[in-house]
Amino acid sequence: MQEQLHIYPYRRLNTDDTPGKEKLRKDRHKGGGRLKVFLPVHWFSLEGLFFFTTCFVLSKAQILGGISPFGLAFYAAAVSSYRRYLWPMFFALLLGQAVVYQDLRWGINAAVFTLFTFWQVIFPVNFTKRWIILPVGVFLITALVKAGWVLLSSFVLYKIIAVLVEGVLAAGLVAVYFSCLNTLQAKKIPFGLSSEETVCAVIFCLSFCAGILDVVFRDLSLGNIVSRYLILATALIGGGGAGAALGSVLGIMPSIITINAPVLVGIYAFSGLLAGVLAQWNKIGAGIGFLLGNLLLSVYLLDQQTITTAFSESAIAVILLFLTPNRLILRLRSVSTWKGMPAAVGDYRRYGDLLRLRILDVVRTFEELSHSFLQHAPAPHRVEEEKIQGLFNAVAKGVCERCPIYTVCWEKDFYNTYKSILSAFGLVETGGIITPEQLPPELSRRCTRGREMAATLSCLYDTYRVERFWRRKIAESQNLMAVQLQGVAGVLKATAEDIRSEGYFHEELEVSIADTLEKAGFHLEDVQVWKEARRGNLEINLNLAACPGGNPCEYTILPLLSDLVGHPLMLERRQCGSAAGSLNCELRLLPLPSLRVVTGFAQEAKNQRQICGDSCAMFDLPGGKFALILSDGMGVGAKAARESETAVLVLERLLLTGFQHCVAVQMLNSLLLLRAEEETFATVDLAIIDRYTGETEFLKIGSAPSFVVRKNKVWAINNSTLPAGIITNIPLEPTVEMLQAGDILVMLTDGLLEADKKAVNQEEWLVGILQNNVKGTPQQIAEQILRQVKISAQERRSDDLSVLVAQIEWETA
Repeated sequence: MQEQLHIYPYRRLNTDDTPGKEKLRKDRHKGGGRLKVFLPVHWFSLEGLFFFTTCFVLSKAQILGGISPFGLAFYAAAVSSYRRYLWPMFFALLLGQAVVYQDLRWGINAAVFTLFTFWQVIFPVNFTKRWIILPVGVFLITALVKAGWVLLSSFVLYKIIAVLVEGVLAAGLVAVYFSCLNTLQAKKIPFGLSSEETVCAVIFCLSFCAGILDVVFRDLSLGNIVSRYLILATALIGGGGAGAALGSVLGIMPSIITINAPVLVGIYAFSGLLAGVLAQWNKIGAGIGFLLGNLLLSVYLLDQQTITTAFSESAIAVILLFLTPNRLILRLRSVSTWKGMPAAVGDYRRYGDLLRLRILDVVRTFEELSHSFLQHAPAPHRVEEEKIQGLFNAVAKGVCERCPIYTVCWEKDFYNTYKSILSAFGLVETGGIITPEQLPPELSRRCTRGREMAATLSCLYDTYRVERFWRRKIAESQNLMAVQLQGVAGVLKATAEDIRSEGYFHEELEVSIADTLEKAGFHLEDVQVWKEARRGNLEINLNLAACPGGNPCEYTILPLLSDLVGHPLMLERRQCGSAAGSLNCELRLLPLPSLRVVTGFAQEAKNQRQICGDSCAMFDLPGGKFALILSDGMGVGAKAARESETAVLVLERLLLTGFQHCVAVQMLNSLLLLRAEEETFATVDLAIIDRYTGETEFLKIGSAPSFVVRKNKVWAINNSTLPAGIITNIPLEPTVEMLQAGDILVMLTDGLLEADKKAVNQEEWLVGILQNNVKGTPQQIAEQILRQVKISAQERRSDDLSVLVAQIEWETA
């Protein structure tokens, strides 16, 4: 076979380079000793330019004659999630302030920015606490620095009040800009915004327009042009109401900045209303309506020069609207927020309720089908009576109908005839066939057709036996189908309850996770973070581009996100793309449970050279639970091993699929009944441990008692039923125990419990062994218990020996 060839990328290294030659090469590259400054490439990306420009513009924005809270508020909100742009945004703030102020006020504002930057560099704020700490920090830094300067220079009460107002506004704007950044990065605009997000977006537009109002070219204000364009676009997308509302808000902005009469409020509101009314004729109608509204009110409110300027600015805004792609307009029109409908985020609960109702409809359908299978199945004893009556009718019609003494046998002496034929059927059932000589004496003495009677009885019973076998299989199949339908209904009902659970999508954390993984070099396709309102648990679902291998999800992603959310996480589900040959990796992360289960298992066959007929399984279940299964097949050897392995495998698959444990055991029982005509059964000892609370549920089907060891105390857990595969419906009664850290759970088969034939009370005998053999690891404890039982049994055991030990411990991150 040809050897497989692996090709790896590589970089050639020049080993002959010396430090002097390297320095000479760099000097030549620099061109005569010129200094070349390298800046991070991401500073010049579109994202970097957006933050730089926004900080520059917002640092210039002022209201009420000199209050400027916008720049610092946006800087604080952006730095908490985008620390890689800290220094570009810091210098953009200083540059913006330098454009507005050329006096001492620039130095005061620069001191505020510098103090906040040092705070973020030295003591960065935790992501989960930023909503509280950053606004408070912004207020305190602004108030302390500026109020301190006022007190040192000249105390004026108005200036103190202005400083406090600026600090409060800056603190409030931090939360506003948080929402805006999360909306932009989550790309939620095409899918609809909530009312709060819409208000925050409008405030952001106001503050941005306030920062560009002083940009004037030939008497045309860039801020006014942008404001008019936004009103036009809103009226075209959302109608007259939306246009008028935004016009009112944007129209009052110049008055707040320069403290004069709010003349533009009426003009913008009326123009936005007309633009929205005529928006049914698309861009042309909206543009004409906006220009018409400007002209109608400007004539009464403005002078001639201002009218010309305002009309020119409106005309430029209309031109920009025509340059806007129709595709973008149509996409924004489909957003429910613009149509006066509830926002998409607010509809999550309604969509969840609707989906839950649909699932519950399917659940009811499955439950009705299950009940129909059980209801239409007649009672077994009634069926047997009808079939036996049919056998008697067949004998009477086929053998005795033309007999001369028919009336004597079936009318006058019916009871004795019925009893004799019933006894004959008993002989057939015992021997499989009956001869004329074997007929009951009463029937043999009276019947003149003994040979024909014997042959008919043998044939009828053979047919009855085959029919009974298949009738029983059909009944068992119906029962299995009913149990399966109940199980599926239970899984769907649990899904519906999960949908009903109170909670919300943590979109800010989604954005932060995406940013963190992007910095770490992962290409994230999708992220969803669901937070339960009741317990506060997080469920993080990630979809990433397939990794090259090496388990980066466990060694890189898990620690990164654990640090981000502030508590340890665990990988609840992992579908590796590189292992499965897929393009994506899918991960689900949950909070790390407070408890963990450490297990040990030891077994030995009755004859050490045989195959042990006991099987076990230990595995994690969804929701932070852990399952322990121990099964003992009928008898010993390979056949018993197959039975126990089947029981363990089927039960494991059903539990991992999401079936409730009681339903899973009933399905296992039905499956064992259907497997073969001969009797086959297996015991099931099941324990499901909740790793968050320690609550443990035990389900015992024909199994031996389990034992819990807590320090010096040992107690048994019983409540066992018949093994699986014997009767159709097993009565199930789970037992619940609260286990604690340090407890040891011992599960064993009946072969180990009954090993010592001399023991009067076998449970007390085993309790004594457990009290002396609970030192070491669970594996060592299991081996010690098995060794001690073998010594006590003195080779008198008649069954396989198996013991499963599980120790509950505190989970360490």
